[in-house]
Amino acid sequence: MTAVFSKTMITLRHSLTVLVVAWVAFSAHAESESAAVDVLDTSAATSTSDARAVNSSKLKLSTFGRIVAGRINDSDMEFFSYDDEWRANRQSLIGFRLDTEFTDKLTLVTQGVGYTSNSREDGITQLYFNYSPVRSTNIRVGRTNTALFNLSESYDIGFTYPWITPPQQVYSEFLFINMDGILLNYGFGNVDIAGDIDVYWGQYGNEFVIAGASNFAESKHSQGIALNIYKDNWHYRASYHSSHFEIQIKQTGELREALVQVGFQDIANFISDTGEIKILQAGVHYDNVDYFFRSEWTKLKTDIYIMPEIESAYATLGLNYYPYSIYATLAWSDLYYPPVSNGIPLGLNPQLDVLKFLVDDLSNVLADDSLVSLSLGARYDFSHNIAFKLETTVLNGEDNQRGLFNVFSENNPEREAMLFQVAIEWVF
Repeated sequence: MTAVFSKTMITLRHSLTVLVVAWVAFSAHAESESAAVDVLDTSAATSTSDARAVNSSKLKLSTFGRIVAGRINDSDMEFFSYDDEWRANRQSLIGFRLDTEFTDKLTLVTQGVGYTSNSREDGITQLYFNYSPVRSTNIRVGRTNTALFNLSESYDIGFTYPWITPPQQVYSEFLFINMDGILLNYGFGNVDIAGDIDVYWGQYGNEFVIAGASNFAESKHSQGIALNIYKDNWHYRASYHSSHFEIQIKQTGELREALVQVGFQDIANFISDTGEIKILQAGVHYDNVDYFFRSEWTKLKTDIYIMPEIESAYATLGLNYYPYSIYATLAWSDLYYPPVSNGIPLGLNPQLDVLKFLVDDLSNVLADDSLVSLSLGARYDFSHNIAFKLETTVLNGEDNQRGLFNVFSENNPEREAMLFQVAIEWVF
């Protein structure tokens, strides 16, 4: 464990260096402006001090991070890139958020994150102007998160939620997208109830994994709407999102071209990698001093063959006894791929035989999949901004399916494993 954390700290230090360079460059620019004010304003020492105070009050910097170590108890599979050795390079990260207030209505928000995972790219994850023409309305323009889920805004800030790993059946990483576009937020309420509506439009490109393989997806037309209602200790949420996707997978493109050349246009059209994705989401949360409840349901529908239709949900029940809390989470997901009607005849010639086998192989790789999990966890708030967490998750996939695992051998056809994790989370 000591070696694992040492390697993680080295990786985080490298990521932090990248983020600090960007921050130092920005700070140097701010200090040069402050120096210019000092030179021009020579009337009195008190007025120079006031100018510095006004200048510094426009910048608000906060930092966050987490070190997470985990392993599963099976050497024939991986889950969420965890294998049977303790590793802390999957979910550990460090980041900052800088709010630059130009006026009481206009703010520039910059968020940068350094990841230890190779599946996520270090850099500026959010960079947008927030304009508030009136108190109830905010308009974001630039790079921001899509408002798909309850944790869309705070997924990287693990201190803000109870789990070490939010239920992966719902919180699949490929759905966490940094969108370049515009988001409008409107708040409303009275003495009994409050709420807000998010409406957004934008475009993005994102790396994600299908059936264990990394791919790139691009959308130039994405839009959605999210409604939040708050009453007493309850939070109700519903959202709808749609995108026109183009997924770049070299192998399926070559297969489609070969099918068209020999006259099987209908099969080539069926295994298209371009089309619409629509996501429905609903959630209910309850929080008070003694206990909390969280639940979320999602359904993804698509006409892109290589993307599954997914229905997933989770429910969490927890108890608070500050500075301690414990919780249990039950989560499930079903992934469905429409079957290919492979009408290619067998035995006519070797070329057609190869195409038939390739289409069948694609169907086998993209087989239906499901996973049920039960997580038990505990949290200790060491201080108001540092927390320690423990979490154990029992993973149970359908026999002979993938179960969201990366499978190296068939020694465990039952697709069962346990994930053990420890973490420290902080915000400053």
